[in-house]
Order: sequence, then C-alpha cells, then structure tokens
Amino acid sequence: MIMHTNILKSALLCASTEVVRYYMNSVYIDAEGFAVSTDGHRMFVAKIDLQGEQGGYIIPSDVLKRVLSGNRAEFIDMTASEIDGQRYTPVDGHFPDWRRVIPSDASGVAGQFNPDYVADFGKIGALLDCGKKGSLRAHIHHNGENATGVTFMGREDCFGVLMPMRGAHTNSA
Repeated sequence: MIMHTNILKSALLCASTEVVRYYMNSVYIDAEGFAVSTDGHRMFVAKIDLQGEQGGYIIPSDVLKRVLSGNRAEFIDMTASEIDGQRYTPVDGHFPDWRRVIPSDASGVAGQFNPDYVADFGKIGALLDCGKKGSLRAHIHHNGENATGVTFMGREDCFGVLMPMRGAHTNSA
C-alpha cells in the first residue's frame, strides 16, 4: 500500500517509547484500515486505504524512524514485511483495543493536560497541513477527567485522544 509519510510521522509522535510495552513502541496497521499509535496518554488514529493489503500488523517505531529519517518523499510503499524497499519483522504482540478509549461525547468541562502532549497534537496538525501557521490546527474537545477527543482542522480522516492529568488541580480554600 502507499502511505503518506506525514501520517506515519504524526503516528510516531504518539507512539510509546517504553521498552516494557514494546508492542506499543510502534504503529499498528489495523485490519479495518487505520494506522494507530498510542503511549497510553495520547493516541493518534488515521483512516488509511489498505489497497488490498492485509492489515493487523505492528510496525516497530525504530524501523519507521530509520525509513523516514531524511526521506523527503511524500509517500512510501509498505507491506506487512517491507517499507520503502527495506525488509523488517513486524512486532510479535497484541496491540491494545484502541477503540475502547475513544470518547463517545464531550462534556465541555475543561481538563488539565500535559502541555508537551498538547504541543505534540499541534505538531501533528502542522504535519497534516491543518490550517495556516499560527492558526488553530488541533481542537481539544474537553471532557473533564475523561478521555478527550482531538480533531484536526480540515481533516476528517484523522483524530486523536488525549488523557487528562488526574488530580492535576487543587482546591483552594
């Protein structure tokens, strides 16, 4: 299948770096045509065209970083065992059921978020070419202390989920 490199770069921003949960230090190509990455605090999802390929495999982040490093191409060709002509071994593991954390609604109650994660969603918006520089590229749909949806300006094919920092606010008397 042909994949837009900026989708993969966006996914890498939300991929885990933990060695313990090695199966999350990756980008999952879902059998239903989604590229998904998460570190448990944030998640990126993009609808992709499998173009007849079988999904259901996990691409290690280090493989993607190596392929994308210095790559100026807008698209790359990939399969379950090869990316841009380089063979790799998919991660042998089970990717979490990412659909379970997608919020069904937004309460509008403000949550407290790790500012680095919020900035990463802004970077994703820039990679996906959402809006002009200096404009709102990612929109956080506040949901209090619950999982919060993130949408990107002009992109119906991508979204994010951001977990709030629990107990981040204090009561002043």
